[in-house]
Amino acid sequence: MDWLIKPIRAVVLADRDAYFWIKDRLKLGEYQMAALVWFSACIFGFLLGWWLT
Repeated sequence: MDWLIKPIRAVVLADRDAYFWIKDRLKLGEYQMAALVWFSACIFGFLLGWWLT
């Protein structure tokens, strides 16, 4: 079971570290980071939808 948990834990911790690195680097607050993540997900979703159609 450890072979399944290690990759998931690595991705979650790397994602968490990247989130806090961006937040500290750009000096953003929690709501500003939420808006940045939401906006980037919208852009990515639109591009992916355009590419798949």
